Amino acid sequence: MAGLDFAMLAEFARVDSGGLLTVVGGGFDRMEVRSSGLVQQVHLVMRFNLGDGETSVGFGVRVLTPGDPVFQVEVSGLAVTDNREADAPVARHAVTVIPLGFPVAVSGSYALEIQVDGQVVGSLPFEVRIVAGTAS
Repeated sequence: MAGLDFAMLAEFARVDSGGLLTVVGGGFDRMEVRSSGLVQQVHLVMRFNLGDGETSVGFGVRVLTPGDPVFQVEVSGLAVTDNREADAPVARHAVTVIPLGFPVAVSGSYALEIQVDGQVVGSLPFEVRIVAGTAS
């Protein structure tokens, strides 16, 4: 069964047609926004380890926000390896990038819950702080 190797938030990320992963501003676990009520845009980068004979993995991501009521955004997708040989002697991975937008209503602890085959395989917690903007 496929498992999550790593996940990170980034300001921008993409995987090109040759499989090259580009990450800009990645690896943060807190962010500041100027006001509440805005949709915050981030990119979620994930790499999955594939099991024997697997060439793809279906996944789900849930954005959990603090507050009452808790707001949840859910996405699902399919990550496919660039090495499709089932008997390849090297470890096979599938990398994917998901652009996410989620509403920021309050400061607090947010989390991205990552699932494979309906089972939670990872959680990526991060803090959001709303700061007052200053006029220039």
